[in-house]
Amino acid sequence: MKSKLLPIVALFTSFNLSAWEIDLGSAAEYNIFVQNDFTHTGTSDSQGKIAVGGNASVDQYDVGINYNPNTNLPGVQFWERESGYSDVLVVQGNLSVNRADNIKGNLVLGGELIKNGTTVNAPNSLVPGNDPVLGEVFNFTDRPLDFDSAFSYLTQLSSDLAQLTNTGEIVAKGNQWWQSTQEFIFTPNNTLMNEQGVLVMDFDGANLQEVTSFTATGLDANMPIIINISGTDISFDSIDYFGDLAQEYAGDLSYVGGKKKMPNNILFNFYEAEHLAMTSGGFYGNILAPTADFEFLSGDLSGQVIAKSWTSNSGAQANLWNGLYPSAEGERANVEIAEPTSIALFLLAILAMLSFQRRSYTALTLSNPLAVQCR
Repeated sequence: MKSKLLPIVALFTSFNLSAWEIDLGSAAEYNIFVQNDFTHTGTSDSQGKIAVGGNASVDQYDVGINYNPNTNLPGVQFWERESGYSDVLVVQGNLSVNRADNIKGNLVLGGELIKNGTTVNAPNSLVPGNDPVLGEVFNFTDRPLDFDSAFSYLTQLSSDLAQLTNTGEIVAKGNQWWQSTQEFIFTPNNTLMNEQGVLVMDFDGANLQEVTSFTATGLDANMPIIINISGTDISFDSIDYFGDLAQEYAGDLSYVGGKKKMPNNILFNFYEAEHLAMTSGGFYGNILAPTADFEFLSGDLSGQVIAKSWTSNSGAQANLWNGLYPSAEGERANVEIAEPTSIALFLLAILAMLSFQRRSYTALTLSNPLAVQCR
């Protein structure tokens, strides 16, 4: 019976992986998406939108600078796909700010707006130049986000990705006498990778702090890459990408400044992390860490970040390139993962069908032995 079922399972799983579109659900459009509190001290900014399921303290942090109409700041001009101001900051709890004009669009707020330590009773009545919000303030009950459901889904997604079969591995540079602890090469199993349409690899989180570079050759720059990072307490800093691991923005929006080659097709899945810290430098790639408290000490982080909570300091800059896995036309892809429960139900259905056919065949044979010869 196993010989009959295995090809069916292979076809079933391959069907779900071949398109390789990852759906981040409610988090898809946000540069930063956290379940609990967001706390920043000092200046800095995010190019994209931020959503916070708890309280937010942004100090002098600029939110959604590339959604500010007609600003033409370096990077992708996200404001071009919007009409007027966008909802660049969603906060289910209270929001504390210490500057005017640092919310570059609309604010969706569930609690109180506190400016320079004083509660603002009528946020939409603040005069320009004193108002921290460039657009309007909307009530969270009118534009809700279900953070609990979103993170239940994202946690399951992270777990499902971690259980995927590897279609390659990350190998340290070196030879029989020497192995690097800093430079690593992506080595896909081309047969598996091409069959499943995705490069999946494991990496030990304890070694991530030492990494300075990832390299790959002969790899399509658009190939979705999942790096499953093990470990509960992980730190990292600058990582450079060489070879076929990055691409320039090719979307439908304008791009200001010199185009950077960024690996926005890479998802770092910190499926076990409870604490995650970026200490310095530049890091490129999307981070899925739904159970981790994220600490961003300084540096330039380009990609989407999904975490349990966020703490950052002055100089911690978050850039959004164009979302996860954009096509050449700049469209956001959706990701579809075959859940273990779905596969189990599928197998049970197949087993039930085969069992039913066997019982029917046996009953027919016993009642009419000639039936066997007529088939």
